[in-house]
Amino acid sequence: MKKIVVLSIYILLFGCDSNERWVKNQAVGEALGTTYGVTFIAKEKIDAQQKIDSVFRVINASLSTYIPDSDISKINGGDSTIVVDKSFRDVYLQSQRVYEETMG
Repeated sequence: MKKIVVLSIYILLFGCDSNERWVKNQAVGEALGTTYGVTFIAKEKIDAQQKIDSVFRVINASLSTYIPDSDISKINGGDSTIVVDKSFRDVYLQSQRVYEETMG
């Protein structure tokens, strides 16, 4: 264990070119009825906020129980005309598998 820690410290101290600058990037927001924060390190400043938010918009449109016109809200309200997307199908099939393997 001590060897791994020493190696990790060595890599952190000497493994990078001392002229390279790394930038801490962050994105924060609200999604899925809660808040989120994403932090990552890159060689340059990257504004990932719009891309991250666009992923959450797709998920929310399909699976949010907080949004009245999401697919799952419509289905839960009795609308049988909804054609669900791949995200919905994947989550449904995974939840069905977990339900069966855990006996409910």
